[in-house]
Amino acid sequence: MLETPLGTHIIRNENFTGAWFYSRPEEFTRVSSYSKHPPPISTKRTSFKYKYVYCNGGIATYKSGSAIPIQATTLVSAAAHDKAATIVSRMVRHMPSNICNKLASHDGVCVFTKQETLDVCPGLSAVADRPSCRGTCAGSCSNTCSSDGRKYSSLAGSGGQFATIIDDNLLCDSADPYGQTFNVLVHEFSHTIHRYAVDSAMKSRIHSAYLAAKSRRAWEPSSYAMSTEGEYFAQGATAYLNANQGVSHGNYMQECSPGNLCKGEMAMRYHLYEKDRALYSVLAWVYSSNKPNTPNNLAAYNKRLRENEIDRKFQKGKNDSKFRKKNDDHCDINYSIIEDIVEKDMIIAVLVDDIDYE
Repeated sequence: MLETPLGTHIIRNENFTGAWFYSRPEEFTRVSSYSKHPPPISTKRTSFKYKYVYCNGGIATYKSGSAIPIQATTLVSAAAHDKAATIVSRMVRHMPSNICNKLASHDGVCVFTKQETLDVCPGLSAVADRPSCRGTCAGSCSNTCSSDGRKYSSLAGSGGQFATIIDDNLLCDSADPYGQTFNVLVHEFSHTIHRYAVDSAMKSRIHSAYLAAKSRRAWEPSSYAMSTEGEYFAQGATAYLNANQGVSHGNYMQECSPGNLCKGEMAMRYHLYEKDRALYSVLAWVYSSNKPNTPNNLAAYNKRLRENEIDRKFQKGKNDSKFRKKNDDHCDINYSIIEDIVEKDMIIAVLVDDIDYE
């Protein structure tokens, strides 16, 4: 066990070479659902299955060399596990090798189910709720709660060296508490990238960009993105990667005009470029190696897909049958798009910060 400058402890996971876990997840605040009644406390031991994401975007069920581990409990479906790996693959495949290699050296993702809660993930057992702490964060129970008084066991995701994510949001199913509009994995793994993968020079650039954006009110001052430097970067990343489909009706990163989402990945990036060039420049380097015209294809499928900028190469003379969606669920995957623009394994991207168990 090692003491870090942040005052937390790193615990070595003896079951997996190269993985490090914080004994407390990075605290995450979202101004919405919070339940005073977290799910039943579980003391079951859990087994994990693994996938590995390589810095070229490749995904394997075995590790050969440096790779980012994507682990899931055995209760997590293969589909959810696959989607977690694909999201991470699309986040890292265009980033500079030095950043991705840092991630592969000690960072990763853990997928869990609602009945298990995030404390089932390695290194997080210390934050599990206890019978004596039911309904309270006082005294010795403070370690079971986030700084804003929520039980860690009620969260649908957390950041840190190992980002955690609940399977319902990856599956975009009826249990998704945020209605298929956000991507917790993009957001939380962006915290991981910010905290543990970018160098001090880049962190200084992020800090300066945040202060400048605050000073000139580039974004809604009361927005979550402006609450802290970390959220500024993570929310910026979800916008840059077109993974935030929530409408807030104001001066927000994902809205090209109040109440109107930017119509696609490239439109979203241009919006960031116009409104906050310092942040845009950081994101373009971290996620695109300064090639922002290269799409990451993390956009959720929705009714605006035909307007998406990533499809611009074949907008003229397009055949509507190529854009026909399978049903009205905007989280559904559209497999009819031309393969060389959007691959057949394109997945939806759903960001969730916490979950209401009521």
